Amino acid sequence: MSIVSSSRILAPAGGRILIIPVQVDESEEWKDSISSAGPNTSIDSGVWNKGDQYPSQARSTQEYHLVVLVNFGIGSLTENAKVLTWGKDNHLQPATPRTCFSLAKRYQDLHSNLGLKFMSIISLVACSFTGSQLVLGVWWDRFGREVILEWFGRAWRDDCWFAFVCE
Repeated sequence: MSIVSSSRILAPAGGRILIIPVQVDESEEWKDSISSAGPNTSIDSGVWNKGDQYPSQARSTQEYHLVVLVNFGIGSLTENAKVLTWGKDNHLQPATPRTCFSLAKRYQDLHSNLGLKFMSIISLVACSFTGSQLVLGVWWDRFGREVILEWFGRAWRDDCWFAFVCE
């Protein structure tokens, strides 16, 4: 795994950033993307039904991205507004769910490579469910990887990393 450093993007106080290269295919079928990113995802999970809110881009090709992952530090409990403000201040936008899925496919042992027992990477590109906003991500632990669906308004623990790309 190559981790690229940048002096232009500043980590939040007490936090850290990683910049990781990955190829992203926004035209990949939703269910195929989930299956390869999160092979341990339950067949009963609501993630399978969210593809219509993240339609594949038919004319898209695989594009190389430098994905900026930000973590707000040990013991942090972070609100979405703080994460999104950090991204905006650094001229970044939230990465798509397929970008997070591409990271999971390419870096299957990312948590172990970073010396972590578990972690999640979250896309703050929201979808909706009965009038509420949800977000998608990937969870890694010793049992494998699964795609997760979480409430947008929740406070995030310190095992969460947020994915961004350049504007």
